[in-house]
Amino acid sequence: MTVLQAMQDPAQRGPLEEAWQHEVLPVLDALGQGEQAREYLVGLRERLLNPFLAHRLADIAQNHEQKKARRVRPLIELAHLYAPDLAQPRLNAVMAAH
Repeated sequence: MTVLQAMQDPAQRGPLEEAWQHEVLPVLDALGQGEQAREYLVGLRERLLNPFLAHRLADIAQNHEQKKARRVRPLIELAHLYAPDLAQPRLNAVMAAH
């Protein structure tokens, strides 16, 4: 499966969009960076939906544990500091998965 295929599949894209909206953006809002993050997401969606990029999910998943530690863990840690009441079930599940 490619990134484009995943983004075109509501069952794949839905949880990602939910995580962005309810678990990531609130942290960036608390840091005063919500507007910039929303602008970034517009461009990110455009790249992920680019039909000319055939990025395979299997290739992207390489070094998954390191990527989670570098990208997901900091969001969870920032939430504990700046949005302590924010639930992040999806991000926590990602970190718990091996």
